[in-house]
Amino acid sequence: MISIIKLLSVALALFNILYADTTANLQAPTSITFQSATIAPGQCKQLLNIIDGSNAGSGLYIYKDDNTRQLEKMVIPWLLYYTNLYRKEHGIDSLKYDPCLLKAAGYHSEYLFNESNDSRKIKLVHEEEPESKYFTGKGPTERARKAGCEKICGENALYFTMPGLLPEEFADKKKLNNEAKEIAHRMVYEQWDRSKGHKENMLNADYKYFGVSASIGKRAPVNNYDEMKLVLFGVQVMAY
Repeated sequence: MISIIKLLSVALALFNILYADTTANLQAPTSITFQSATIAPGQCKQLLNIIDGSNAGSGLYIYKDDNTRQLEKMVIPWLLYYTNLYRKEHGIDSLKYDPCLLKAAGYHSEYLFNESNDSRKIKLVHEEEPESKYFTGKGPTERARKAGCEKICGENALYFTMPGLLPEEFADKKKLNNEAKEIAHRMVYEQWDRSKGHKENMLNADYKYFGVSASIGKRAPVNNYDEMKLVLFGVQVMAY
């Protein structure tokens, strides 16, 4: 796989909240086929592991534009694809795409992005602060409910930076799609795969449905850096 992107720094947060609930039948995107599954109620259990990157990126200033929003849209289908490919390679049934969980994942990735920009440092947390103007729910359960579904979820999240792209690279849709594919592959296989909590969440055979999000922006040069970088906050939400 050819790409100019090389990850420069990584700050991971592991959020593994495992529950059980009922859900509705929802259709996958037409471009990707996922295996459907039957939901079975179970007992609620909780596991929380955190590597906190909240002190990273002091002096941070990040923002979005049309180019980064376009890249976000390209990363999400690939992230859905690689999450299921990862499970398949480990002998675990595929998850069925749930647009409600996609929305819930987006709530949290946007919260992390906006809070990090406002505080001028990376904020990578599991529970959102109710007093925040970006608040969408204290945990993944509340965020899923706000998105319109009553299932309770497990959640993985991460943050990393990477070299920026030139305007002509954003304009070349084929090359940009390859960049999106590389980013999504590294999120699953080089980031979440390398941490025990993330990996267990992705390979939990009890999960049946999922949604993902990637909030991407540009980071202005800080701390004597002389180049623009891209910043990504990624979230997976999975449910019984």
